[in-house]
Amino acid sequence: MQVDVGPIPRYKQMLLKETERHREFITETGVVARRSKTGKYAWYNMPMFVEFPAKDRETWYKYRERLNPDDPRRYPKDWDPEGYIRSFESYQDGNTIMRFNGFYGFGAELMGIPTFNLKFYKDPELMHDMIEYWEYFTVETIRSAVETLKDRIDVVYWWEDFAERHGPCISPKIFREFFLPHYKRVTGFLAKNKIDRILMDSDGGIRNPVSTVCGPWR
Repeated sequence: MQVDVGPIPRYKQMLLKETERHREFITETGVVARRSKTGKYAWYNMPMFVEFPAKDRETWYKYRERLNPDDPRRYPKDWDPEGYIRSFESYQDGNTIMRFNGFYGFGAELMGIPTFNLKFYKDPELMHDMIEYWEYFTVETIRSAVETLKDRIDVVYWWEDFAERHGPCISPKIFREFFLPHYKRVTGFLAKNKIDRILMDSDGGIRNPVSTVCGPWR
């Protein structure tokens, strides 16, 4: 059973531009990506993200229309909590993992890391709005699955790429002001439903107090 925590509807994936050296295409999340066609491992390389769907308050509100937690397409058509519990207990094989994006990860994906980081200083009200909405969207989207399965969910995998090898992309001050209250409310919702194993993917070191790569540090 899959719970869809992405934008609905998805953006139409299409090729936008092609040269001898690279291809530019739009992804299903609305990001314009550029992938190299040259080099020994060109088929494998990480694309460069060159344009993002959210740039300011107007474009964020437009994107938010795709983040409706009540959209019935987020759950399978045959989703029936009581029936699913019966089949789950009869046929479960292996671990049950719930995965969703964290607050920094979702914002950086929508705006790009440099723009997202600068917005904490240039437009903090917008940042509070985005992060608060992501908390609401996350909890309401997963609510039915969490309240149905409870501790049958073995682990929650929280994708939150907010660090790299030199340290975190945001300061402790920014983390405490903008992120921590929302982390507490989401983990509180999980704990209320007996889910206490959470694995967070930070993508890098979170203890080093200096980061010069991701963005401004205060």
